[in-house]
Amino acid sequence: MAGRFLVVRDGDDGYRFRIEAEDGQLMATSEPYTSKSSALKRVEAIKRNAAHHAQVDDQSGDDQAPRPRPG
Repeated sequence: MAGRFLVVRDGDDGYRFRIEAEDGQLMATSEPYTSKSSALKRVEAIKRNAAHHAQVDDQSGDDQAPRPRPG
């Protein structure tokens, strides 16, 4: 099973989507949307534009290389 997008209610009149990894771990939560259709359109845009081809643009200003995790 691949990861998934979940569209959820956010309070009384809003929607968000969440991105979950294959193991169910929460990876990201969207900004709020006023309509379900807006949230679904953003999900489709992400699937179309970022899947497997998105680059990371690190603008954090931290020049240190990532430290290996113990394991």
